[in-house]
Amino acid sequence: MNINSLARKAAKQPNGGHVQVEDVIRFVLFHGGEAADELERLQAQYQWPLVGELPDGRRMVPLGQWIQVCTEYGRHGLASVEKFLKDKKTASVTVGLLSHVRTAESVNFLLIFSQNSEFNAKTHREASWCEWEALLALNKLLSFDDFVKVNVETKNNFLSVLKRALVKADNTYLQSIVLYALRGASTVDALEWLKTLDVGDGENATLKNQSLRVIQKRLAPNFKSLNVEEKRLLRLEMARDV
Repeated sequence: MNINSLARKAAKQPNGGHVQVEDVIRFVLFHGGEAADELERLQAQYQWPLVGELPDGRRMVPLGQWIQVCTEYGRHGLASVEKFLKDKKTASVTVGLLSHVRTAESVNFLLIFSQNSEFNAKTHREASWCEWEALLALNKLLSFDDFVKVNVETKNNFLSVLKRALVKADNTYLQSIVLYALRGASTVDALEWLKTLDVGDGENATLKNQSLRVIQKRLAPNFKSLNVEEKRLLRLEMARDV
């Protein structure tokens, strides 16, 4: 999306209804600092909301927060958004951005955030729910065929986080987040631990077996990860399936 296209999209519905979070993320990832200038201009013009909940309790997308974090990223790079992870008001948005930055540095930021998390939240309405969102973000970056390459130490650190999160996962959905993300911790230790997990006979049992197969595939001596062009084609195919 070019600069004029985003401006036209914003003008169609000034309250932000036509501009989506995905538009803002793709825009800044492609245009960088130039995107930051335009996003800042649009935010000043339309005053998109900086909070995700109205006084009457209705939920809304805090598009202004996304503009704030993405503008900082566009101008100063990944390290500049670390401060937003430390603020409960902007942590969720920052985790969302990091999930689209497919680099080992982004993985490291999310991992450090997760290592400092308590995983006490039970619903998405709690501010600390972003701790579970960070696991979902790491799952997105590490678990699929176009995964970000990280070293064994990082994978084992991620495994330690997942073990701790599973202790706090007192329902099947939270357990499923851990089981999904385990595919990104593709080490021998992760494989052996996963084999010992008792997840019952429901959907999570199926998910456990799927994760086992993924980890076994990645640990196989003849496993080869996708090259840059193969990853690009895979993402195009996934985008068409949405």
